[in-house]
Amino acid sequence: MKEENKKLGKKELKKLETIEEAKAYAANLKEFCSRRTCEPKFKDVWSFENAFCGHSEIIALLIQERFGGQVCKGQIEETGETHFWNKIDGKEYDFTKEQFSTPVHITFECHQTKEDLLQSKEFQIRYINFRSLVHKFQ
Repeated sequence: MKEENKKLGKKELKKLETIEEAKAYAANLKEFCSRRTCEPKFKDVWSFENAFCGHSEIIALLIQERFGGQVCKGQIEETGETHFWNKIDGKEYDFTKEQFSTPVHITFECHQTKEDLLQSKEFQIRYINFRSLVHKFQ
């Protein structure tokens, strides 16, 4: 990796560092995922082994708050469920994709602002609880 980094310009290297930091941050956020902060319709299938299940919206928003970019919203073709991921520096990253046991096809619908996401009272409560846990231990 260091050899590859020598070929990158400062701007590209900074983007790479940012994405690596975002990946590490998302991996740490996994520790805070719980049935309590999971989207209600996934509470019965949530498990420690699949901690990101029902958390894509929360994780995408926290990543966006810390690293910038946009939150993307789409629909999983196989199930019709909604899923969220990030777009940072023009490239898309799905930090919670490991929740899917098989590859899924996601159709982009729109970008979401923090205000869009926080319109749901149910999401507000889950998000505030999750975020307060993260801030308490970081």
